[in-house]
Amino acid sequence: MSEALELEWRDVDLESGRAIFWKTKTGRRRVAELPPRVVAVLVALPHREGRVFLSDKGRPYWSSDRNAGGQVKTGWKGALRRTGPEPELTPHDLRHTWATWHYALNKDFLALKTAGGWSSVTTVERYAHLAPGGQREAIQIFLGLSCDQGVTEAA
Repeated sequence: MSEALELEWRDVDLESGRAIFWKTKTGRRRVAELPPRVVAVLVALPHREGRVFLSDKGRPYWSSDRNAGGQVKTGWKGALRRTGPEPELTPHDLRHTWATWHYALNKDFLALKTAGGWSSVTTVERYAHLAPGGQREAIQIFLGLSCDQGVTEAA
């Protein structure tokens, strides 16, 4: 989530549905494909300069020590307050869900490893849980994808 909170508009291409994350856990740049539903939410944001995600006071999230998680906790609490999902939901839950959905749509551990920025397939196996059969269409509908599309990158 730190990557998302630090995302700048100059690194988002809404036309092609991509975002570039420069400061990642692994230290390597990562390009994320943004599903249509995510693009629609970003298009609706009222600003187009500086950081993409701002606090409810209109300021960028900030933490003196990125590893302490302060900005993530603050950003997450604000997102939950504004959108209303279950308070037990965590950013880590979303990462597991994304990985599971990615694998359900693409059936490719190596593509998931690259998209998720993981260094090994062993790590990918911890994140990607097997979804019950028949979930592909529901996942595509939720993400705003056509029935022949998969998810190639982390969103």
